[in-house]
Amino acid sequence: MQTIRLSELKSQQRHVPLQIRGDGIEATADIDLKDDYEPDIEVHSCYKVTKYIVVDNKSYNPTLKHQASLKIGKKTYFEPFSDKDIPYHFFQFASYDDLDERMKPPKQLTDFIGVVEKNFETTTTTGKALRKVDIRDENNKPVQLTLWPAKRHLIGGDVKRGDIIAISSAQATQFRDLKQLESTYATDVFINPTFDDIQQHISRLKGINIDILESITQYFVTIQDILNLPFTHDKIKEIQAYRTWFNVKCSECNQQVYKEIQDTAYYVCSHHENIQPKFMYCVNATIVDDSAMTDAVFFNEVMADMLATSCQDMVTLQGYDDPKKNHRHKCYQK
Repeated sequence: MQTIRLSELKSQQRHVPLQIRGDGIEATADIDLKDDYEPDIEVHSCYKVTKYIVVDNKSYNPTLKHQASLKIGKKTYFEPFSDKDIPYHFFQFASYDDLDERMKPPKQLTDFIGVVEKNFETTTTTGKALRKVDIRDENNKPVQLTLWPAKRHLIGGDVKRGDIIAISSAQATQFRDLKQLESTYATDVFINPTFDDIQQHISRLKGINIDILESITQYFVTIQDILNLPFTHDKIKEIQAYRTWFNVKCSECNQQVYKEIQDTAYYVCSHHENIQPKFMYCVNATIVDDSAMTDAVFFNEVMADMLATSCQDMVTLQGYDDPKKNHRHKCYQK
């Protein structure tokens, strides 16, 4: 049994409850169970939780640094109780120096707190509006926050220079010399938070003289600049084996299908029966040239051209049917 306070309820039914000792652990439930348990639980309330399953934490983008997570099922029971000693919010704030490590596998999601230096909107090449916020941490080091369209509403134009923001579950990245945080499905933002357990961070941030800071404005380039950039021949340095290398879609609706194993293995779709699975490459790799190294994703058509073999044939005819095994040497051979 765990005694917890439910800290956050995410759109994909991912919870971050708080244990009595103040540590956090992530709990997940299938979206199909939403109507079974969501009416009985309330964010910021305390519960005694029983009949859950302990599973390994996510191997990619874990929300918290924890070896385990909780799997919530139909048998899981939430018994409400009152406890003022369990905090209402849970943060594991990373420092500026922590961000380099967060860019490496498993790329743990990051909580961060900082003081606003500049807040502005920008637009992608496809016309999507983003929110960019230049912030400084407690040691006066610059980080830029990017809120993608689904999370852009979390910070409005009224957030001004000198405001303090706390960010949860962002992904750490880097562009040139600028460390960045990008929003994920789990990201939340708290503007000028007043939570008791983070007041020491807020006090230090209020001591920064924001008026003398130089802006960390992003680099702007024109379309002509992009067209004039020299392109080089990159090399694949590493296939990221901890990521799956193909996706399986339904041939009818193109939605994800699920593998079931009985006497034989087969795929099922939640919307259609007797479907033909469609296998599609999605290979995550690290590429390098003479100037730098970066991550890249090779999707279906590109990989099929590189390997001269479709993903369908690779899986069904050549027998490479494990999405995490038996593929690296095949890519390197080509």
